[in-house]
Amino acid sequence: MLAWHLGWRNVEHTEAFIEKLSYATAGKFQLTTDGWSAYPDAVSLSLGDRVSYAQVMKTYRSAHPQQSLESDCRYSPAKVLEIIKTPRGVIPI
Repeated sequence: MLAWHLGWRNVEHTEAFIEKLSYATAGKFQLTTDGWSAYPDAVSLSLGDRVSYAQVMKTYRSAHPQQSLESDCRYSPAKVLEIIKTPRGVIPI
């Protein structure tokens, strides 16, 4: 683990986490995050051109949409319907 941060999922805590990641890394590297809207600005601000960055967003569907909450299938993994990859900044590594 390079960095961790405990806090709310908001802009302030996102920036704090990415700043910690910046201090924990050296040189150029690749970073992929989920679709949280605060990540692109925080990554750009703290990591700049040191990172090749993309966001991956997945759309899910329940594995058993017709099952009740008490069903044995309640904890079955969801099915991935779609994966959207969005490059946010690419550098040669």
